[in-house]
Amino acid sequence: MKQKSYYIDEGRIKDHDVLAAVFISDVEITDDKYAEEPPEALWVHEEILSRLILFGSAYQMHFSALIPDVYGTYNINKAQCNDLAAELETVTELTNDDLLRKYALLIREQALRVCQTTKSQFLVVMGN
Repeated sequence: MKQKSYYIDEGRIKDHDVLAAVFISDVEITDDKYAEEPPEALWVHEEILSRLILFGSAYQMHFSALIPDVYGTYNINKAQCNDLAAELETVTELTNDDLLRKYALLIREQALRVCQTTKSQFLVVMGN
């Protein structure tokens, strides 16, 4: 009998609904700011975000201090987004996990958008 796997991969990610939102905001967001879904959010399965945080911790990357877990709301400013984007690029080069690479690239794109705007914005990571 094949042992059941609890590992989330591309095929199984659609079966789970525990998601974190990654989005850009003009203001800092608190945990209770959004009772509804945030606009134009990138939805990331919490297990994938957790993998990313653990990967960052293992390699002593700074973003694991900015996003310490999947449960809170974390506001990352423009200067921090620049470092985040660089570290996420390193993640994509080091990992052999295709799903982790995919979401690291997507989050990196959001961070770069914050870096490239003239407005004062935040990249918000909002867990459950």
